[in-house]
Amino acid sequence: MNPRHLQEPAHRQDAVEAPRASAGPGMLALLALQQSAGNRAVSSMLGRARPPAPHGLSSTAGQPVAQRWLRVSSPHNRFFNPAQAAALAAQFVAILTRISTANEYQLVGNRLAYTARAGVVPSWFDTQMRNWIGDGPEIPMLLVRHSSVQVTNSGPSRIDVDSFDEGFVDVDDLATESDDSARMNLLHLIAERRSVPGYARRAGSSNLAGDRPTFNRAHDQGLVTERDYLRDRLHDMRIGKGHQLHGDPLRFRFPSPHGYAVLHTLPTRGGGQIMTGVVEVIQAGHRHTIDQWLALHPAGFP
Repeated sequence: MNPRHLQEPAHRQDAVEAPRASAGPGMLALLALQQSAGNRAVSSMLGRARPPAPHGLSSTAGQPVAQRWLRVSSPHNRFFNPAQAAALAAQFVAILTRISTANEYQLVGNRLAYTARAGVVPSWFDTQMRNWIGDGPEIPMLLVRHSSVQVTNSGPSRIDVDSFDEGFVDVDDLATESDDSARMNLLHLIAERRSVPGYARRAGSSNLAGDRPTFNRAHDQGLVTERDYLRDRLHDMRIGKGHQLHGDPLRFRFPSPHGYAVLHTLPTRGGGQIMTGVVEVIQAGHRHTIDQWLALHPAGFP
């Protein structure tokens, strides 16, 4: 993921934000959508090691549970007007619902909420959302489209998946990824940002850009979170932490001692074509989707 490599600080216009709506514990306030550069979007979602049963947050089926801070805005006036920014936020919410098993997400006024689907057992991803979405500090999630360009000291740079330095999240990439790839990327980028003290304050500043030790530690936490997701998904608690392979496209390999590896290929664009982010299981030269692999190995490797 290009944003997982450190980038130079982008030139930003002055931020203009609407006043925050008040929010108590477990509430997520959604700031009014803005057009100007430098506005940030915040979402608290995090998956960590194999989770216990959900705690802290609960939902009776059909009753929405409002969450904590999520600030959604758009960074470039030349790309978004308020209506387009609102549509982008709605698309992000729709993606969250698409990749969830037991959670449905919606905007309630200026708050993001989820409703538990009746009779549906939450997945690992759903449990992490319920356990962590209302917990911890604000995490910038500045929603952009792939046509958005951040201007760095090295020149214009498109955003692929996300930008750690700036807090950007590419909704177009999330929309075209497979469900497993979208979950893993969201878990990764949120784990990265949550692991950095004061990230909401530092994102978009020279204080964060170029701080490679901080990025490396955060990136490592993101890979650990992806590994934990895969351990649960494939019923294999010995899957190792991923490492980046050389060359393009951007790929991360998660090895298992049981004779296979998981390959996460991130979305890229070449020649105007969108390359969808996918997660595959590789064994003896054969490629399988995760669902195909689970059909062959339903019990996994306990």
